[in-house]
Order: sequence, then structure tokens, then C-alpha cells
Amino acid sequence: MISLTSMRSSLAAVIATLSLACGPLPGKPSVPAGITARAEFVDGIILLEAAFEGKRGWWLLDSGYEYSLLDSATAQAAGVTVSTPKTVAQPGGSVTQGWARGVSLDVSGVPFHPDSLAVLPLAPLSPVVGQSLAGLLGHDFFERNVISIDYAAREVRLAPATGWNPPAGATRLAVWLEDGEPFVLGTLWVAGRTVPAKLKLDTGSFSGLGLNGSFVVQNRLFPLGWPRRPVQGIAVGGATRNFVGRLDSMELGGIVIPQPVAGWSEDLTRVGDAGTLGAPNLARFHITFDYARRRIVLEPYPNAARRETWDGAGMFLVQVPGGDVMVAQVLPSTPADSAGIAAGDVVRRVNAADAGNAGLDSLRRHFREPGRTDTIVVGRGPVERTITLRQRDLP
Repeated sequence: MISLTSMRSSLAAVIATLSLACGPLPGKPSVPAGITARAEFVDGIILLEAAFEGKRGWWLLDSGYEYSLLDSATAQAAGVTVSTPKTVAQPGGSVTQGWARGVSLDVSGVPFHPDSLAVLPLAPLSPVVGQSLAGLLGHDFFERNVISIDYAAREVRLAPATGWNPPAGATRLAVWLEDGEPFVLGTLWVAGRTVPAKLKLDTGSFSGLGLNGSFVVQNRLFPLGWPRRPVQGIAVGGATRNFVGRLDSMELGGIVIPQPVAGWSEDLTRVGDAGTLGAPNLARFHITFDYARRRIVLEPYPNAARRETWDGAGMFLVQVPGGDVMVAQVLPSTPADSAGIAAGDVVRRVNAADAGNAGLDSLRRHFREPGRTDTIVVGRGPVERTITLRQRDLP
């Protein structure tokens, strides 16, 4: 989800080392031998239950983070010694980060003994997934396991890094690793041009295609007048200012995706890669991360080449664990904006159903149905009002 280091390898050098073998669409997705982890899927983001110091909690599964993290409040409650705390820069702002050593986890029966865990506050991310987060499982966890994610079945399987082979007909896509970050090669098409893209695999990103501002500028991906929307992003360090628009198409693992939604940041500091490939696009596949063999294995679902529905309402919902569903952001000139919904409003009911009990995953998917008309009860302070919202395709 977040990068702390700059990439140094040139795209041309990497392209020369890559191989891509595509086969026909498989039937029923395969899974490696191993165990099924207890998992929760929130808008494509994956939380795994893990035991730490005898207490179970939710850990975000994030292939894009260079190492695993422990929430600072969780560390304090467990009496964990945190060494060398210091202020570090993160997307969205700075946070205090230290290190914990000699700790271990149990992830659904799979032991994980990292060399160390970075310790920093994850509380700002909890409302985004609607759960308190005890930590984050990053690159070091992916290195030590074969991790198979079946987005359609909402299952995650963990297996040893040895003894697994992909099924015949699956697509093997070469992965190269740089400073704890995994990259694959994709192809973007925009305004009649073909642009190779070095993309980081990021299971912890809500953005299906998150491009670096420097890559967008360098390749003139969104020329003057190209439709775009300003949006606010959320990262460990806080809020970030971004934009979203649609490219003409994108190819990944032999699948051509029409009009993919791309987000990009004003920040031009990150260089050396195109950006991230996040949950909305990874969820087009049953995907297996097999770092021991420097590859991922893709088994496309029947609707893998569908056009993405990014949003239908124009509002981003969050939920403090166990609390109200709130509107974090409303995009201008959208159905939510036209209906008078504003950031800070509390969503009480949607079509007579209690919003707080529905869960973020269900609500966010509900508001990606262009053409649907909803009756919503929202609260602003002591005042409640009922509004009618008709969704439309965005952006």
C-alpha cells in the first residue's frame, strides 16, 4: 500500500528479464495445499485473523508494504518493548515509528516469526475498513508462504513455500522484487498510445490502478481536457490529494481490461515505477503469490474483462468499529452532492435497513449500482432527513 523507498531499476532493463506464459481460461480455480485462514474482505481489502501475545485481532494483508507492522496501541497494551522510535515520512504525513523484535504471530495455525515488526499507529486506517487493526502482514509474510486469494469465494489459503505447482492452463506472470516490493509488467493504452507500466502488486490498495504523479506527467497520460475528478486518498500518514480518470484500456496476464479507472497523486517525488495494481483489478483473478519462484499465478474469473464500476453515488463511507457509518468525502457534481449529502453526515438507514449493521463492504458495493434509486436517512447533528439518491456511472 505504501512505499518508503525509491525504485532504482530502469523499466527497459526489467522488461528484458521478464517472461509471460498465458494459457486458456481454467475451469474451477485451484488452491495450493495448506489451510484456509480466517479472513474478512472489506471492499476488496483483506483482513486475516492472527493471534499475538495470546490475543486475536485483525491484520491487514498487504503485499505492497515492504515489511510487517504492529499497531502502536496494540504493542503498548501487550507490554512490547519498542526500540528506536523516530518520526518518519509516510504518504499523507509523518508518523512515529519504532521497532519490536523477538515477537511472533499465529495466523490461523501458521506460525510467523518476523525478524522484527515496525511499530506505528494504525488507528487512522480502522474507520476505512470498519475494524480495529492489530497490525499489517507485509512482504516478509508473503516471502515465507504461498498465499492464494480467491476473491470470488472470499477465501485465503496459506501453504508452505515448497511443493506447490500451478494447474495446467493458468497464467504464470513473472514477478521481480525490489527492496521488499513486488512488481509485474502491464500495458496501458491511452489516446492512441501504448505505454509499458511497471506496477507494484498491492493487495492493500482500494485503487485498482494507482499511478505515480511523475509517471503520469512523464508519459502525458491525461492530456489537457481529459475527464478527471479530484478525490481524497487515505494512507498511514493521513489524507492525500489525488485525481481519478479512465484510460482507454489495460492488459494484465493476457486479459484486456476496458476503460480502467486510474488514480494518481499530485506528488511527483516517487520515481522508478508506474504505480500500484490494487484490489479492484487483482480481484479479477484467483491469484496466488509464489515468491519462492518469483511469480504470481492468475486464474481469471469469467467476468475478468468487465468494465469497472468505480462509483455510483460519489461519497466515501467509513465506520468507526462498532459505531456509526459516516460520510468521509463527497465528490462535487455527483448524485450524493446533488442530494445535499455532506462530509460528516451519518448514514442511518438505506432503504429501511440499518446502515450500521449492514457493514462497510456491503454498503460500498451497494453504492456501485448505477441506475439504482435509494431512499437514505442521514443525520446531521440532531436533525435527520430522508433523501432520494439516484446512482449514475462515475467518473
